[in-house]
Amino acid sequence: MPGNGSFSPEVTSVIQPAYQIGYQGVELLLRQVESGEPTTPVQIRLPAELRVGESTLLRRAEPVVSDLSMNRM
Repeated sequence: MPGNGSFSPEVTSVIQPAYQIGYQGVELLLRQVESGEPTTPVQIRLPAELRVGESTLLRRAEPVVSDLSMNRM
């Protein structure tokens, strides 16, 4: 499970609202069963959480210039 210290380095993960996904799915299914007719597709957006772990490299404000890319005379 991400976030509980099981991985080293800690991995970056997206946490999805599993309960809400199931709840919304059952609501849609019950509406279809009760109406007896097929329903049109719907789009439901639920919030997700990005947990950035140690496995993700953070971007720097300025590009890093290595010694190899500099011209020396």
